[in-house]
Amino acid sequence: ICKISDSGSLLWSINLNTDYNHLKSGITPNGDLFVLGKDNNSVDYFLINPAGSTEVESTILQDLDMGSRNFDFHYNQENKINVVVKYAENNTNHYSVQTVDLDGTLSYPTSGLQLEQLENLHSFVFSSYSDKFSLLFLNKDEDRRINISINTYDENGNQIIPENNTRLETSFVSLTGRTCSQYLENENNILMAFVSNKNNYFSNILYLQKIDQSGNSLYAKEGRYL
Repeated sequence: ICKISDSGSLLWSINLNTDYNHLKSGITPNGDLFVLGKDNNSVDYFLINPAGSTEVESTILQDLDMGSRNFDFHYNQENKINVVVKYAENNTNHYSVQTVDLDGTLSYPTSGLQLEQLENLHSFVFSSYSDKFSLLFLNKDEDRRINISINTYDENGNQIIPENNTRLETSFVSLTGRTCSQYLENENNILMAFVSNKNNYFSNILYLQKIDQSGNSLYAKEGRYL
């Protein structure tokens, strides 16, 4: 972990001396750096101040068979980091979430808050509100059309959405692994995007959709991906 000046000079560096297969990081408004490192069975949390000193180092999730699966997080600007991981149990994928304060305080045990078993859909996109976890999936219907499946849980793990299996349709047929989402704090909505091809394998299209907390689509836009 390094801090580099505008001129390219190395100001400081830290070696965590760990063996993670995935890393996530972000910066708080006061300049602290938080790092989430995942190996096959646990997720660790580090908070590093602007001078390069480690303020917090702790394990926030453990004893889950996460293997090489990726994980995601969302920092909600309230000094809380929401984390979600996919893990396997009896050959079925499950999801566990954790909320950690910047000082390392956990909202749930290190086994995480277990969400209701979810169907194994194709592409997983994660976003979160300050008090909700929203999981979005891309999946195909019988006509191979891509739908966006919305699954939202409160802080106790109770599913709020869907009431009737909320799914939003798109005009795409093929799937993609390139997905992202962003919680728009000033609007209290989620903006999600994915890249896919439409009728032509070599013609990549960027698809954008804004979704409110009730799972309603506010708009959907398409444009050529360059």
